[in-house]
Amino acid sequence: MNEKYLLDNNIFYVPYLALSIHHADIVIDEEKYLLLDDKVASIFYILIFDKNINFDVLMDIAKRYEETVSVVSILDIEMKDYGYIHHLKTKQYTYEGSYIPINVDYDILEVTMDDFNYISSHYIRIGNDDEYLINAIKRGMLKAVDSSSTIMGFIGEHPEHTMGLLYVDEAYRRRGIGRNLEYALINHFLSHNKRAVDHVVISNMKSTFLQNSIPGMKEDEGFFYWFF
Repeated sequence: MNEKYLLDNNIFYVPYLALSIHHADIVIDEEKYLLLDDKVASIFYILIFDKNINFDVLMDIAKRYEETVSVVSILDIEMKDYGYIHHLKTKQYTYEGSYIPINVDYDILEVTMDDFNYISSHYIRIGNDDEYLINAIKRGMLKAVDSSSTIMGFIGEHPEHTMGLLYVDEAYRRRGIGRNLEYALINHFLSHNKRAVDHVVISNMKSTFLQNSIPGMKEDEGFFYWFF
């Protein structure tokens, strides 16, 4: 396996985790691409090292394994939707700083299964939402709560170990709650010796602005293309 790409470029860190932590199966290993089946996260990865390949063939292979496919490349590639309902081109941001001080007049706590109904009624995802969110809570989610223990927002970790699931209740927006939730999750990742990584759809300017405004958060070279 051509490990130099996985170890030398941040953009390949997530599929590297699939191999090292989830023991993903190597389906095809070629000089120009690498295909991985991560059964734990239910994601099929197509790692691209050269544009001169037949994407149609690779996507046909991917569809035999998982419903969610992620194409990861240091190169900017024009991709079709391949019949998927959702086709998202995202940038990856990696936090390279230290612990972030958080000074707020509310609490940021761990989400418990008692919060499931609130989480499930405010976070919308394609597919089996209940199972997805139950697993997210088990991995570790955080919530911001006011003095009356009302949930104002939450954040969590996707199965591929990236930050996400960020939501702030409309009544509490524009108060910096989303930013502080991300700070808290970054600190949580660091406390567990994990790299804090976030994927942002390139058209999501609010999230892009947030990532760019966090000291120590760096935009990685390359792209993730998500199909589901």
